[in-house]
Amino acid sequence: MENEKTPIVDIKIGIDQAPAVEFSSSFAAGGTKNIVVQGLGNDLLELSLNTSPNGEIPQDIFDQMISTFKLIGDKEMSGGVPDMFRTSIFSVIAQGYFEKKEIKLVGIDDGNGNTPIDQLPYFDIAKFREDHFKESIKEGVDEGNSVNLIENGVYKFNLGYLDKGKISCDDYVDNAPCVDDKTETAIMNSSPSNPVWLQFFFGIHDNSAGSLAYKIKVVDN
Repeated sequence: MENEKTPIVDIKIGIDQAPAVEFSSSFAAGGTKNIVVQGLGNDLLELSLNTSPNGEIPQDIFDQMISTFKLIGDKEMSGGVPDMFRTSIFSVIAQGYFEKKEIKLVGIDDGNGNTPIDQLPYFDIAKFREDHFKESIKEGVDEGNSVNLIENGVYKFNLGYLDKGKISCDDYVDNAPCVDDKTETAIMNSSPSNPVWLQFFFGIHDNSAGSLAYKIKVVDN
């Protein structure tokens, strides 16, 4: 029996939904299931399962490993904070509410010698589930990054920009809308008395807006 290979399929794996590809090979005595994911750099990491009857790892254990997979970079390994500036793959969850703020676009001239003002969407965070998200925002603000804000002790995470009244941001991983309709509605309906839980996904990229999440999803209670 000749070896047979399945088509390569794009998938997402692990806690942070890291982009990967999956393919399988089969032969007379069994086969292999292969998953390749990009590491924290240009390296590729391959995860393989021997699907023969004498395979070392049972299928259910392998599936559990894939579902809980997480890339850990040098910064996290040394006890540092995973950051939002293109060097870490992670996701975080926070509770808060929507705020639309008028922000001066410093460094931009409207042609008449004036600094233009734009309205940007922010998520005022009331509760952090992961402390390192809070630390990462503060680290950026302390270093002079003006994308996110801390005002009167309130951490304000920039959701992107407003496009015809709808929240939009750059999905530098999937090239797809970063906010779906369900999440958009939940964000817009939120308030200090009606906060919402959101999950923010970050990844490695060369986007200039390095501190923005590439995907935002509402978390069902």
